[in-house]
Amino acid sequence: MATVIGESTAFTGLDATYNAASPGGDKVKAGGNVLLHVKNGGGSPITVTLTTPGDVGGLAIADPVTTVPAGEDRFIGALEVDKFADPTDSNLVAIAWSDTTSVTFAAIING
Repeated sequence: MATVIGESTAFTGLDATYNAASPGGDKVKAGGNVLLHVKNGGGSPITVTLTTPGDVGGLAIADPVTTVPAGEDRFIGALEVDKFADPTDSNLVAIAWSDTTSVTFAAIING
């Protein structure tokens, strides 16, 4: 499991760092301007699940699941603090992968 630091966009461009998805999941810092860019270089679709540790009125917030088809990529977010930040884990967002073979991702901060 890795904790990935988001990289900020700039008018001069961002050459984002892509991290290999970890079998045990990964974490990034929550923020309303934080996005994930997930690339699936594998031969099968994968699912990406974001953990929502909070609740609204005592009801659990459902964990969103995104499917990334084989050979494609998806932008996921924004990773808003009120929905995704785990206050017991430094306001990090937990990411689970259905498979990690040939899967990379970048955490991008817009702004």
